[in-house]
Amino acid sequence: MGTRKTKVNNENSIAITPATPATPAVKGKGKKVATPAAKGKTTPAAKGKKVATPATKGKGKKVATPAAKGKTTPAAKGKKVATPTARTTKKGDAIELLRKGISLEKLMDKFGWQRHTVRGFISVLGKTHKIESTSVDGARTYKISGGK
Repeated sequence: MGTRKTKVNNENSIAITPATPATPAVKGKGKKVATPAAKGKTTPAAKGKKVATPATKGKGKKVATPAAKGKTTPAAKGKKVATPTARTTKKGDAIELLRKGISLEKLMDKFGWQRHTVRGFISVLGKTHKIESTSVDGARTYKISGGK
């Protein structure tokens, strides 16, 4: 067993008393060590490891709890809940116009694209859709025919 130094009666003299198993002697200031549960065995806290409790198990993930009785959801209170809407994209809009048939110049005006951008878009779209291209009086017209 180790020894523990203590002050006696606010004097400068120091009395040496044996350390008890409940409070073992520790070298250094301010260090606290948990006492072993059984002789020769150390607890995780004594090794400096964090001990997970049921409340903190799971690395800080929040656990969903059932709603308290008597509480209602916003939909049940009569509040309007936003419903998800379909996202619109330039590609989707262009495909919709191409199903009806549209000229190169109208696609350029509609989307603010340049001539080579429209032709490149049509080229890539041709890999998944069948596209008909016609030229009437020098105006190029594209149309998605059949297919997907």
